[in-house]
Amino acid sequence: MVKVIPEPELKLLSLRSTYCENELITLNLGLNSSAKRAIVEIDGNLVYSVFKDSSFVLPKLDTGYHSLRFKAYNDYCAKQYEHSFRILPTPVDPQVLCTASDSTLVFHWKDINQRVYWLLDSVITFGSVRITQDSVIISGLKQGELVRIKFILQDSICGDRVFFEQCRAVECPIVDIQISAVHQVCLHNGEDTIRTIPYLIVNPQSGWNIRFHGIGIIDSTIGIFDPKLAGPGIHKIKVRYFKALCEFEK
Repeated sequence: MVKVIPEPELKLLSLRSTYCENELITLNLGLNSSAKRAIVEIDGNLVYSVFKDSSFVLPKLDTGYHSLRFKAYNDYCAKQYEHSFRILPTPVDPQVLCTASDSTLVFHWKDINQRVYWLLDSVITFGSVRITQDSVIISGLKQGELVRIKFILQDSICGDRVFFEQCRAVECPIVDIQISAVHQVCLHNGEDTIRTIPYLIVNPQSGWNIRFHGIGIIDSTIGIFDPKLAGPGIHKIKVRYFKALCEFEK
């Protein structure tokens, strides 16, 4: 007499081919009446042995490709199932840099992840906006104006992520330069006529530079004027007071 034993069967529920980093991966195993137990291997390593319908969470796995192997047993037979999946790494937020002037801001970035689309969502109501492949250029701003931009990393697999960047247009302080130069210099043979041009800076700023320009200037940083070098005539002396993108001239 021959007894025919039904083949052990295993039902796998809720398995996908792609998961996200740090996502909990839950296995739901269903055994038929002929199956007495089942084992689960991950990448060739035994991790679970079950004797009935079970639901459990896989241990944390590294990003990349992994293989699952399931074996259902009874006293006489065994049946094997296999499943492979991939764990995607969390995309890294780009390093968004801002270059600012007193009227323009340029947000720019590099290394766009191929799985992610970059979108600009902002409520800019001033100036003009121009978008390139790796930058957002906002012009027509007022000095000191703050711009806040929302970037959406659109990912249909692991879900959208949002981050914000803000930058402020350069704001220059109010500065005035008063020059008190002698309006008339007489040239006499043998007389030392070299002189320093007196000036006054209203609201002086730390770290700023001053430069004098004009015919007869022999030291532009101090403002030393040589009338003999300049020669007879009317000479206009200019002075610049500046730092980075801020500049005043008189």
